[in-house]
Formats: sequence, structure tokens, C-alpha cells
Amino acid sequence: HWAEAGPAADAMKSARATKPTEPFAAAYHKYSMEHAEFEYVQMEDYRDAILHANNAKGGNPQPSTIESRQLPGDKVAELTSARNRLVTALSRGGAQVDADSAGKAVARFNCWMEQQEENFQPKDIAYCKEQFLAAVAKIERVEAAAASAELITLQSDVLLDLGKDVIKPGF
Repeated sequence: HWAEAGPAADAMKSARATKPTEPFAAAYHKYSMEHAEFEYVQMEDYRDAILHANNAKGGNPQPSTIESRQLPGDKVAELTSARNRLVTALSRGGAQVDADSAGKAVARFNCWMEQQEENFQPKDIAYCKEQFLAAVAKIERVEAAAASAELITLQSDVLLDLGKDVIKPGF
């Protein structure tokens, strides 16, 4: 345990210094670091603090693969379905329509996977899962609203003369 403390301190320091500028990556960093800090400070789970800190530094946020964790057999189908839902939302532009919710969804999915693998802290599992479900649902709602919005495009020179704010008489 203590042998992992030094590498964890280094990983946390490096991740804290990382400041992504792209909105989706910045949101993912923020929410991944919340969990990394929890693992590092409160739980003293240095191995998972390193994992989440290193994930936070990555430039391309991705949900963990199901195979990356040793999950309880009765949870694999639920997590696979949740991951598929997230991947679908992201592939439909979820990170562009709501970067904060998309970053949170990916970070909380990864948190849920990690907590579910440990499988002994029901409140922590529920927290990560509920946060994930709320974030992915928000992305889906925003995407649905964007998809149903009607876009009307008009040529700018049809209604107004160049440099004027008066509508042409014919319109």
C-alpha cells in the first residue's frame, strides 16, 4: 500500500497541473479529478487514484471497456448496456451539444466500473451509477431537442440591403 503512495502523489500532482482547454476534455478532467481526489485523500486507494488521475490527463476521454475490469458476473450486462448507451450518445455528437454532461457521463461511468469491480461500497457504486445515468440522460435530451429543431436558412442579401437594418419593401 505505502509503496503506491509516492507514485500516486506524482500522478495527482501531474493531473492537477493539467488544464485541458477543449470543453469536453475539461469537463472530463474536472469530474475524473473529483473521483481521483476522493480515492487519493479519503479512501487512500492509491492504485485507483493513479488510474483516475492518469485518465484525467488524457486528451481523448473514453469510457472504460468492460474487459478492463474484473466485474461481478451479474453486473456485466447492465454495465455493457450503459456503456453502449454512452457510446451512442457520444457518437451522435453528445460532447458537442453538452460538453459538461458528456465529460461527467464518461468520468462517472469509469467511476462506476471501478467501484463495481471492488463491489463492497454500495453507496459509492450507487453514487457513480446515479450520476452517470443523470448525465447521459441529459445528453440524450439535449440531442433530441437539437435533432427536432427546425433550421431555416435565408440568404442575407434577400431581406436587407448591405449595411442597412431596414427590411426591403418586397419582404
